[in-house]
Amino acid sequence: MQDQKIFKIATITTIIGIIGLILTSGMVMPNELKIKQIDNSHIDEQVQITGHIISITKTKTKTTILKIADNTSTINVVIFNDANIKHLNQIQM
Repeated sequence: MQDQKIFKIATITTIIGIIGLILTSGMVMPNELKIKQIDNSHIDEQVQITGHIISITKTKTKTTILKIADNTSTINVVIFNDANIKHLNQIQM
């Protein structure tokens, strides 16, 4: 009898936890920074930047190097051939 109560409580807690994760997962976003704010303290951290692609360079190994600029600075972004890029928007002008 006691085992059934514990099982029911565990099941309800698990379901509530999963629903909570699903509802809050869309709210977790990387920090949005200006390029000038990026320094060594952001190594291995996901950040979001917004800027204009100044140049695109493809290497022999199919690595792509983007030079991106915003109103504060410029940065080189290296995209390896096997990278999983989720959000790279290109605006046609």
